[in-house]
Amino acid sequence: MSLQTWKHGGVNGTTSSDSTARPADPTPVRSRRQLDWYEKCRIPGALRPLGDFGSVPMATSLPQFIKIAQAIARNADHNGICGWRGQANAEWKVQSGAARRVQRPWLEHFGRDREIVHEVLEKLGAKTPREAIAGSTGSKQHADAVLAYERLLLNQARVNGFGHHDGRRLSDLELLANLQHHGAATSLLDVTKNLLVALWMAASEPEHDNKPGVVIAFGQSALRTTDDENAQCPLLKWMQLPGAGARKAKYWIPSKLNLRIVAQSGFFVLSPIVDEPWGTVDLRGTVVWDTDETAGIEDPDCYFIGVSRKLKKEMRDAQKYGLFPYAQNTIYPDLPGFADSHSARRDIPFFA
Repeated sequence: MSLQTWKHGGVNGTTSSDSTARPADPTPVRSRRQLDWYEKCRIPGALRPLGDFGSVPMATSLPQFIKIAQAIARNADHNGICGWRGQANAEWKVQSGAARRVQRPWLEHFGRDREIVHEVLEKLGAKTPREAIAGSTGSKQHADAVLAYERLLLNQARVNGFGHHDGRRLSDLELLANLQHHGAATSLLDVTKNLLVALWMAASEPEHDNKPGVVIAFGQSALRTTDDENAQCPLLKWMQLPGAGARKAKYWIPSKLNLRIVAQSGFFVLSPIVDEPWGTVDLRGTVVWDTDETAGIEDPDCYFIGVSRKLKKEMRDAQKYGLFPYAQNTIYPDLPGFADSHSARRDIPFFA
């Protein structure tokens, strides 16, 4: 097993250069421990350092990627893999849009939601919205800010008339799913049952081709599903429901499936904000903080595959020449997705 150390402080584990950020409190150097699970299970692919994800098998071709994923699924646990998530840049931690959004500066104008906003500010230890950037990623301060932000988001959505659909009042989870579908930052983390959809997500943004991507595999045993009855609970009560074992992360497949979820074989993971080296999801990865609490841990809950720049290009070429049916218009087969695929920042497909 290998030990690596880094300075863990500021936003996303580093000291922010944003002039609006408050100075980070001095924090001790923290060690992380790399589990030897990939070697022990003889997962194919050379192990390469991938930032906060530790050393992971790096896939450089489609056949190798499939082989690595098969080996991970076979060795993960007796229930296999629950779902996959692809990210185009391995420098990004695994966290929801809400967890990222609360770390940005808050605007001064908040009107009717003044009381909720001031509650958020109090939890952040800030006097004005301009100071309100959450502290270290995964901290209790960060977790409190996300919960307060989501109350604010839900309240604003219902006040603005978005809390009903087809004459029925939406539960908090259903409303968050609708908001996320249209681009809002929520605590819902998009995950897919389809391995190749996850790879497409990691490869589909050419502007990040200068960085490797990552595909995250979530073990089945670590996540507990949410039935329709529990999905109707208020968000705070739902978050307090037990997860699998000591973990509190859960997954939810909406019963009212929209076109985008169907096309992506998608579902959502929702988790309290916690501090893991690689993100804020309450699951154990193949790299952990080196503490007394993790001293005896050898088996992870989720696993990582590096996506090389070469593999990104190979995946896009495979789509281009008809090997896979994954493209902007098929992954997002609705009006917002169609409009985005024809936005000013997209190449014209007829001439590309």
